[in-house]
Amino acid sequence: MGLQSLVANNRDTITNDDGGNPSQRVIIGNQPIEVDATVETGGATTPVITNLNIPVINTEVSHVLQDNLNELVIRSRDIAKVQISFVSTESGTKFVTINPGAVLCLNGLDFDTKTLYVQSDTVTTLEILEIHS
Repeated sequence: MGLQSLVANNRDTITNDDGGNPSQRVIIGNQPIEVDATVETGGATTPVITNLNIPVINTEVSHVLQDNLNELVIRSRDIAKVQISFVSTESGTKFVTINPGAVLCLNGLDFDTKTLYVQSDTVTTLEILEIHS
């Protein structure tokens, strides 16, 4: 089983302890936050990390998902309310909301659909982590 460490963006860093080992602390700005920053990927291949730009507010953007997707983790790099759907044109009417600062984690997936549709109440960049077998 492989363990992968995820660093949210270039402003966030995982610090090392005195022995050079990663600690369970992420620095956001100047504020350390204790976290469990390890993602267990089991027998899955290397996770795919995508930065999806949402350049226009309240306008749907699509992202094609990887084949054989098992887990999906989504968060905004900024403080933005994000709406996601798996049906085109429904990210504004039938959607799941990811509130500012929250992370959406879906696992045990067996999707027929291969596209994620998203929009946001502000210009933002989404971090999408796809773990597949």
